[in-house]
Amino acid sequence: KPFGRRLRIFALKYLKTLKSGIHVCPETYYILCISLLLLPFEVVISWMISVIIHEVFHYLAIILTGGRVNILQIGLSGAQMITNPLSQLQEIICASAGPLGSFLAFVVFIKVFPMTAFFCLIHGAYNIIPLYPLDGGRVIRALLESINYKAVIIFDRCIIILLILACIYIVLRFALGPIPLILMTIMIFKNKKAKCS
Repeated sequence: KPFGRRLRIFALKYLKTLKSGIHVCPETYYILCISLLLLPFEVVISWMISVIIHEVFHYLAIILTGGRVNILQIGLSGAQMITNPLSQLQEIICASAGPLGSFLAFVVFIKVFPMTAFFCLIHGAYNIIPLYPLDGGRVIRALLESINYKAVIIFDRCIIILLILACIYIVLRFALGPIPLILMTIMIFKNKKAKCS
């Protein structure tokens, strides 16, 4: 079969694994509309492409390691895939796949689509920060769970303390105002929400 046809069959087959479909929060549409009004079209499209590439690599890793994606939730805090329980090895592979895909896309697009490559690099670098539920935090948590679950709790608390100290330093050193503190609050809220879900 031609490659294009095989690719379509593969995509259709594995899109069926999204049993409950794709859930998009209404706020996401508002943010997208505001972004299109305030930012150049190519910036918004490049950013969206970088996000899609990142999530596609996560999705492919889940499927290829034998996992199953039940729900894809898209909201202001990013995309979240609700899967069947993954083993620690699956979690490490699937969490690593997103940043790996982003960095690979950066290398591929750097000369052809430099803006898309830039956003891929930023997206990959941001997600390897070792703060759960970012991908870097997911990898470290999976590794620590194999040692001791108490180590996971200690890790989470240490990262939050370091993040608070880093934000306070940045605010005082560069006089950036409240923006870093707002971002830190969002990250902590996201962290707590992920642990409850």
